[in-house]
Amino acid sequence: MLIDAGSDLSDLKLIREGIKLLKLDSGLIEENYPINFHYNLGTGYLALGKKERGKGPGTRPSLSEAVKHFDASLSAKQHPDTQTNLASALIAQGRWIE
Repeated sequence: MLIDAGSDLSDLKLIREGIKLLKLDSGLIEENYPINFHYNLGTGYLALGKKERGKGPGTRPSLSEAVKHFDASLSAKQHPDTQTNLASALIAQGRWIE
């Protein structure tokens, strides 16, 4: 919820807080819900990466984290929106061809 609200409001603090809360109990969540855990973290990092300032897409580590988590979500089992969000993260990094 914080990630979505932060993204809609362009509030980096809310997005970071949402990511932080997900990572607090990451062991239990990742163990029991690996697809959703990685999908939600990927969504958080994608929102953060799109709002952060940098010289270019490659200078925003949040986008790399988003790609990593969407890839993990795809590897575990597919969440319906994972491929779309992975493509958005790659495009935001300037990786159009992949």
